[in-house]
Amino acid sequence: MVREEQRQPDVVTRRGLVVGNYCHDILIRDGLVVGESLGGAASFISNVLDGLLIPCDYVCKVGSDFAYSVTHPPMTSPSSMTTLFHAHFFSNRDESRHQDRVLRRIHACGPISPSDLPESQFDFGLAVGVAGEILPETLERMLDICRTVFVDIQALIRVFDPADGTVKLVGLKESGFFHLLPRIGFLKASAEEAPYVDIEEARKWCSVVVTEGKDGCRIYSKDEKMQILPFPAVQIDPTGAGDSFLGGLVVGLVRGLSVPDAALLGNFFGSLTVGQIGLPKFDSRLLQKYDLPCMRSLFSAFRESTMSYKGRYNVSAAVKQEMLELTLGCQ
Repeated sequence: MVREEQRQPDVVTRRGLVVGNYCHDILIRDGLVVGESLGGAASFISNVLDGLLIPCDYVCKVGSDFAYSVTHPPMTSPSSMTTLFHAHFFSNRDESRHQDRVLRRIHACGPISPSDLPESQFDFGLAVGVAGEILPETLERMLDICRTVFVDIQALIRVFDPADGTVKLVGLKESGFFHLLPRIGFLKASAEEAPYVDIEEARKWCSVVVTEGKDGCRIYSKDEKMQILPFPAVQIDPTGAGDSFLGGLVVGLVRGLSVPDAALLGNFFGSLTVGQIGLPKFDSRLLQKYDLPCMRSLFSAFRESTMSYKGRYNVSAAVKQEMLELTLGCQ
């Protein structure tokens, strides 16, 4: 796997850099507002990283109207409003809609420029823009100052309808970021975003992780493909599930887990997130007991009891039970 060999058993003390704006999310079902919450990939990811004591610097921008108190204060752009998204859900699924929701960007805060990033070196970085705020030159600067960079593809390929702000996608090769692919460590995409990434081309240069909702995720590297099966969940709100997955994946790798085990941890956090509206609530005391020795023991049991066939990893009943106990404690 790309750059996995760089990770040592003591990486729990390594520091990361998270880049991407906070935003305001309004959830609308059948035309009625059903929830308002803090949004932005950085908010969901910090929820996971903070819960498992992974130290990071955060570079986020908001407007003067920002409505939430956060652990990692953002920069305020006095000339901009905070990025605002409306997420539209529908009880009657229209066959013409292939996504769980229709997402519209109503306002956009200013972009994050290279000069906004710290003059420091980091062991890992996460480029997790949601509204086009990460510029190609900003990602390039992240690649210069971070040893390994994880990129959520939505930060690179989202474009916005000029009339109503509906989120649309463009191919990675047309995004202005494609030339940076050989320097990226991990590229994360959802199943809906994956067709806009030439996975066979991308996997030559970096590890590609595709999240597939109730079907778990797939990992593509230069030499192999693997499916990681999911944890069962009752979906209430899918917002932020991919972000929480990415946070769990990063935690696993930083804590010294193998890529498949780290992806399983990502699936776990994704399953917790879809069961709640908005930013999920985790029991930090329970999460923090899952230190490196505990994680290694748990996933060692997972490996020993796993049935592996045709590149698929299944989860044993014993491991499911232990993770279920953690799940119940986090809800």
